[in-house]
Amino acid sequence: MNFKIITLVSALAFTAAVAQDDEDEYEDDEEETTEVVESKKESSPAPVVPEMKEAPKAEAKGLDVLHGNAYNLVGNEGGAATIGSNMASLYKMAGSNLIYIEPSGEQGVLALTMGGITFFGGLSNSDVEDSDVGILTLGASLGAMGFGIDLGIDKNWHSEELNNNEASTSTYGAGDILALKFGMNFGALDLAANLFWINFADEEDTETPAQEITNDRWDIGLNVTVSNSPIAKNIFWSAGLGIMKQVSTTETENAGANTEVTHDNDYLMIQPSFNVAFPIFSTENSQVLAGLNSRLPVRFYDVNDRFTMELFTSPNVLAEIVLNENWILSAGATYEWCVFGHSGEEQGTTDISDNYMKTSHTMANAGVRFNYKNLIVEATVADALGSAAWAGLVGQLGLFLTF
Repeated sequence: MNFKIITLVSALAFTAAVAQDDEDEYEDDEEETTEVVESKKESSPAPVVPEMKEAPKAEAKGLDVLHGNAYNLVGNEGGAATIGSNMASLYKMAGSNLIYIEPSGEQGVLALTMGGITFFGGLSNSDVEDSDVGILTLGASLGAMGFGIDLGIDKNWHSEELNNNEASTSTYGAGDILALKFGMNFGALDLAANLFWINFADEEDTETPAQEITNDRWDIGLNVTVSNSPIAKNIFWSAGLGIMKQVSTTETENAGANTEVTHDNDYLMIQPSFNVAFPIFSTENSQVLAGLNSRLPVRFYDVNDRFTMELFTSPNVLAEIVLNENWILSAGATYEWCVFGHSGEEQGTTDISDNYMKTSHTMANAGVRFNYKNLIVEATVADALGSAAWAGLVGQLGLFLTF
């Protein structure tokens, strides 16, 4: 016999019997109290039903919070501040006391405020192709004004001497950089400027008793951006101008004769830009922002009178919602559209001209920001739509502590 089944059936039967007995007693009690209740019904006032109040909801901090660099990968102008955007404007670091670590981007930022001045430093890597140079950033914010410097070094000097004949080689690696940065608030507007010198490729200079060869592979430039971010509410915009000279030459001095060769990637570039965004849906704790980022790089080459001009625009959308005091979700999508491109050059007696336009693959991303007391973690995944499912999956992760 299955004693477990017998025990279970017996327990259920006992429970049912007790319930029936309780029901009979309840009916007897109800009959006894019915007459008393009815006798008092006319004289007793109507009972007061207490007002039911909703349980208090968790207070959301809203959308205007500091994010890591995993947020707003589409570059929407109306997005909230990030560590990256604050480090670009410099003065916006004022009052910060935090440490930010981004394992996916291999960078970190530390900011401390003392005596009304915020000192900050950062570690990152060069984004020049084939470069492994690390970059140190140091700066300070005085409230309405900020200064900073970027420094990345890859230099090597080698010399040999044989029979009183000396030969030397100097090498400067791609990504070697020196940049001076400045940011300032002008009331309704703010300004950010970046003056830089950087090696875009490895360059090597050699010197022997017989000849001297000097290679130049560097860029020098200035970027200036003005925006209405201090007062922006319904329309967010920024306007910028970049000027850069890329030098790519080889000079040879041999027996007193000098020759200089200018390579075909030596050019002057002027690039105006304009970004704009506005909300198409907005509540206290959610919003959808539509934006358009545009730039017009114009290049004047020193070889063959080559000239290029391209108009790029990037429609983008950013959506975000505050779930509660700990969680914010965001998502966005964008793609780059070459509205029009032109290239022309002269090769001897031949004139060459190309006109083109193209829309690139769409990039979409979704992310989450979690905060608990002084800890903030932010992560985003993105993929190029139209490719194989998640084939281009990338991720960004950032963590910072505030104190």
